Amino acid sequence: MKKKLGFFNLVAGLAMASILSVANAAGGDNHAAVFLGQTKAAAGGSGYNTFALEYERRLPQMDRMFGIGVVAETIQSDPSATLVAAGVVVHPWKDLKVNIAAGQKMVSSGTVEGIKVESKSKSVLRVGAGYDFHYNNISYGPLVAFDSVGGSDYYVYGVGVGLGF
Repeated sequence: MKKKLGFFNLVAGLAMASILSVANAAGGDNHAAVFLGQTKAAAGGSGYNTFALEYERRLPQMDRMFGIGVVAETIQSDPSATLVAAGVVVHPWKDLKVNIAAGQKMVSSGTVEGIKVESKSKSVLRVGAGYDFHYNNISYGPLVAFDSVGGSDYYVYGVGVGLGF
C-alpha cells in the first residue's frame, strides 16, 4: 500500500506542478489548495484520513461568479481509495463556494475483516460547500462535501489551505 500511496503522491505532485505552471503562464483567477480532513460513511463507522489537491479557475463571466475545478484525493482506508473529479464551482456570496462534480473513485485491492477485496472503480457525484478566509493571496477555511458512490453515501469534511494567483 505504501508503494501505491507514494506513486499517487508523485503523480499528484507532478499534476499540480503542471497545473500551476500552465495557470501562471495564462494568468488570471486561479486557486490551488491542499485539503486535509476525514471521509466517513453516511451509514456510520470510522472516519478515514483524507488528503486532496484541488484547483479552480474562476471564469470572467458574470463577475467571476463561476469557476471550473478538479480534485485528486486519497482516502487512507483499508483498502485505500483514490478519487478524481471535475466540476463547476459557484460563488454566490463573497467567498462562499458551492460545487458539484463528477468523477471516479478507485479502490485498491486489499483485505477488509479477513475478506479479500479486488480493485474496482465506481462513478462518484460530489456536492460540496466551503468558505475561504484570505490573508494576502493565501486562503484557508472549512470544506464539507457529500459523495454518492455506487449506492453508498459519504461525508467529507476538513480544512483547505490554498494559494490564489
